[in-house]
This record gives sequence, structure tokens and C-alpha cells, in this order.
Amino acid sequence: MSPDVHKKIHLLSLLIGTLFIALISARPYAGAWNDGSRLATVESLADYGTWSIDESVFVRTPNILTRHGDQAYPADDPLLQKEGTLDKLFIRDHYYSDKSPLPSLIMAGVYRALETAAHLSASNNPPTFCYVMALIFSGGAYMVSVFCMDAT
Repeated sequence: MSPDVHKKIHLLSLLIGTLFIALISARPYAGAWNDGSRLATVESLADYGTWSIDESVFVRTPNILTRHGDQAYPADDPLLQKEGTLDKLFIRDHYYSDKSPLPSLIMAGVYRALETAAHLSASNNPPTFCYVMALIFSGGAYMVSVFCMDAT
């Protein structure tokens, strides 16, 4: 087997392996306050054009259900179900995320494009929104880091 074929097989194996891990690791919910706060900002920027997270499905609780009965938080976490994210700041009668804004701004741009192209909606389908955002940003970062480590 030539070195080029061996390298291609290695890269393909690495791609399939990291993609598989990313696919099974992403979760269809915001698992903690941190996740909810970041995703609330992404939703608010793309859907409502504001940094205020007041109207986000990750803030409007208790037990906010979409029209399909989907929830933004895991069913086995009653505190998240009841309170939503508590990683937020109350400034002049509005809630804002306490997370750094640049990652949320980038994520909102990607979400807006997906919303337009694939009709992805955070408020109508939180599980799909959470899964896709985790897959793209966490899974994608994982895949890039593995390929970078392999390149050294």
C-alpha cells in the first residue's frame, strides 16, 4: 500500500471516528445554566434582534413547552425545568446573558442561516436547535482539534 493511500485511509478513519463521537456526544437540550444562557442569547439575537434574553425559551419558564411539547432543558432536572437559566443579569428591567458576547454573535449568524435554509427554530423545536448548535460548535471544535493534533 502506498504512503498516499495509507494517509487517505488514516484521514478518512479519523474523520469518521471524530464525526461519530460528535454525533453521539451532542445533546438535544441545554444541560446547565451556562448552556441555557448562551443559547438564549443566540436565539434572541437571531429571532428577536436583541441582546435581551427575556423572550427566549431558555428563560421563559417554568416548564415552557413548545407547540410540539418539546422542552429546552432535560426532563430529569426539575430546577432547570422550573427556573430556566440563572446565568443572567437583570439590567434596566431586562435579562441579559452574563456570557461573553462574541461566541454568541457568531453562533447567532450560523443559526440565522440555518433558520432560513432549514427552518430551524429554537422556540418551536428546542431539542433540534440544541442538538444542531452543539454538533456544529462543540462537535466541530472537537473535530478540528483532533485533526490539528494529528497534523503535528
